[in-house]
Amino acid sequence: MVFTVPVRAQPPARAVDRWADAGLVSGEAVELDVRAARLGSRVLALLLDLLVQAVVALVLTSGLSMVLVALPVGVMDGALSGALQTLLLILVLVGYPVLMERFAGGRTVGKLAVGLRVV
Repeated sequence: MVFTVPVRAQPPARAVDRWADAGLVSGEAVELDVRAARLGSRVLALLLDLLVQAVVALVLTSGLSMVLVALPVGVMDGALSGALQTLLLILVLVGYPVLMERFAGGRTVGKLAVGLRVV
């Protein structure tokens, strides 16, 4: 004896995602009514920030080079000069974002120029 049970095929139920319609959710799970920046404006802001960092590094490196040239012969060798310039470059590349985060609320020169808001 064979028993058959009629089964109706149904599509799988949609997963319930309570954040699916949320715009932007912060780390504290608070929905913010802001529009996220597009990739193009973020890249442009990054390029402007890199340009500012390059100019600052160039000015500081030029100043360091002038100081090193003014020193008497034998006080500074090439390795120490290169190490000081590398240290200066690292300070600019690391210090710029840290200082902008601390003193400008995360708004870098590039973000200000492009008009991006920092939330």
